[in-house]
Amino acid sequence: MTIELPKVSFSELEIEKFIHSSENYLPQYRSLRLLGASISNADEAMSLALAVYGWMPTILRSLEISNEQVELVRQSKDIGSAASVVRDFAIPPVNNSWVGSSKFLHFLNPDCFPIWDSHIARAFGWARRDQYESSSRYIAYMMAMRDLLPLSEESTSQTISRIKIQFGYEISPLRALEFLIFSESRMRHRGQQA
Repeated sequence: MTIELPKVSFSELEIEKFIHSSENYLPQYRSLRLLGASISNADEAMSLALAVYGWMPTILRSLEISNEQVELVRQSKDIGSAASVVRDFAIPPVNNSWVGSSKFLHFLNPDCFPIWDSHIARAFGWARRDQYESSSRYIAYMMAMRDLLPLSEESTSQTISRIKIQFGYEISPLRALEFLIFSESRMRHRGQQA
């Protein structure tokens, strides 16, 4: 499986531009994190799935997750154990989609499950849905993020600091890196300069 490695070092100006372009989105992220932190079983997971899909331009059609799976997601301690949890899902738990499921899993455990979508997939060299809508690609992305985190410390630290100052909450280094890769890819795709 071929994977391109995206840019992981960003200037202060680029980080500021990314945050500015997401000013409406970043406070919503905090609210979803708070909701995700309160979920402890499959029945409660429905409220998170509905909220996540309200955040996306898609309607929630299905949620297939057990109490045991919710607990496994919440108990993941690192990206490696999170990848094992993903491998054990027979189908993506939300809408039979790894893109939607990644967001749901992220809000259950934002330190271990990075968000996966078309902008991020494009940054890793997969532009078409048939190239990235699979558990194997999501897991490859997860493992790449684990390996890229040490290379992005300066940029992720600046991003964490800026978001904390501007929005009053702290994000994980994993979320900071995913946010930077997403923002850079989205701007490049839209023809904007970072």
